[in-house]
Amino acid sequence: TTSNITSAAASYAGIIASIEPGNGTTNTIVNGIYNTIEFKQARLKDLNNVGYVAFLEKTKGLSVLSGSVASRSTSDFQYVGTSVVMNIVAQDILDTCDPYIGKGIDGTSKVALHTALHTRFQQRQRQGFFIDYLMQLRQVAPNVIDVAYTITAKDELRQVSNSIKLSREISSEVLS
Repeated sequence: TTSNITSAAASYAGIIASIEPGNGTTNTIVNGIYNTIEFKQARLKDLNNVGYVAFLEKTKGLSVLSGSVASRSTSDFQYVGTSVVMNIVAQDILDTCDPYIGKGIDGTSKVALHTALHTRFQQRQRQGFFIDYLMQLRQVAPNVIDVAYTITAKDELRQVSNSIKLSREISSEVLS
């Protein structure tokens, strides 16, 4: 007899990796694992409300109880869908800016970069990744341009802001 033991955390991580922007993990079936401890549904909801990911056995199979991410209370990325969108947008910015890094910064290149970024943001907005956005380029040092943006997340009553500074050391920080 062969038995497989699969980690619920690994299975959940796999689910998160396949979530489409704007969606969550709520009600997603988790394959390959079994509940070894069974909590009452009220207890599972209590655990979920404090940031734990919980699983509930349904007739269709073991399912994620809620799409909330087990994140810190200070985290700006409390929902899986928003986290996915922010990751994609950050990568879009880096990909769009890459051809400009290492070249001189002048008025023409700043306008070209702004247009390229604006086009990419518009494309993601049309794809339904977020409701609205505001994006600005600021030259903060002789060889550094700051790409500051704010998005209004889909299906959430809040905004997410992020700033990516493009220089030799690329960093991302959450603005208050």
